[in-house]
Amino acid sequence: MKDKILLVDDSKTSIENLSELLNSEGMEVFEARNGLEGIKILENNPDMKLVISDLHMPVMDGLTMCEEIRKIPKFSNLPIILITSESSADAKVRGKRSKIKAWIVKPCDPNKVLLIVKYLLQT
Repeated sequence: MKDKILLVDDSKTSIENLSELLNSEGMEVFEARNGLEGIKILENNPDMKLVISDLHMPVMDGLTMCEEIRKIPKFSNLPIILITSESSADAKVRGKRSKIKAWIVKPCDPNKVLLIVKYLLQT
């Protein structure tokens, strides 16, 4: 069975690049354009293994999505990676409170992202 990964980003290019990378590694990728869509996808896929999200998006941003995900008991420990251009201390504190497993600042090396994904899927 393939590991299910949720990508949440309003950038079509970012989604396509990460999706291609993860698919090439045998992972099943689900895509959402904002945090609200991401939560709906999670609710319909209780076996999701990991979320990779941008921070700044319309409708619902990535940190708010993470905070809402943590309120859902079955996803309280789901690994979440934020990939963002945001590096403010306040945002990182919110991320830490939401149990974000990795905070990666854009632009980022896709191979680094893949290493982190593989690590988190094994733990």
